[in-house]
Amino acid sequence: MNSEKPPRCKKMANLKIWAFIFSALLLLTNVSAQDKCDNALEEASQKIRRGQFDDVIQLLLRCQPELADLNDKLEGLRLLGRAYAGLNYYERAKKTIYQLLELAPDWEPDPLRNPQLFLQIVDRVKQQKLEEEEKTRQEAQKGESKGGKKKWFFILGGGAAAAVLTVALVSGGGGEKRLPGPPQFP
Repeated sequence: MNSEKPPRCKKMANLKIWAFIFSALLLLTNVSAQDKCDNALEEASQKIRRGQFDDVIQLLLRCQPELADLNDKLEGLRLLGRAYAGLNYYERAKKTIYQLLELAPDWEPDPLRNPQLFLQIVDRVKQQKLEEEEKTRQEAQKGESKGGKKKWFFILGGGAAAAVLTVALVSGGGGEKRLPGPPQFP
């Protein structure tokens, strides 16, 4: 008897081996990326103190999605905002702080841990956010007053039309019409 496996079985065995190797590499790559991000906040803090703002930005942009805890996300955004401010990228710093304030509207920077420039940017972003909220609130109120008038116009107009239709149907035009009786069966 021939103990050699048919070609189809060999292909399946090779496919399983490649699938196993690919899965193992994928798992190792994921674990490696996670290991690189485990200490990202501490590493970013040290680099901020040394003025290595470009490194902080690269590190945090890569690791920010890995941060699961809200406090870690907030700290990552704070450090990223500081790095942008340190490089005079004020618009990026503002956008980053805006994201931070979206996650935690009551967040306040510690004046002892942050430079004056960063504190000023945070104040500006908070002021802009308040102005945007006020503008949105005013537009909503303006829309309600206009929409409220339209709503009452349709309600009252619809009610008047229904009343006219009811009167016309009830009055029946003067003469009373009778419906024909059922047909006779043979």
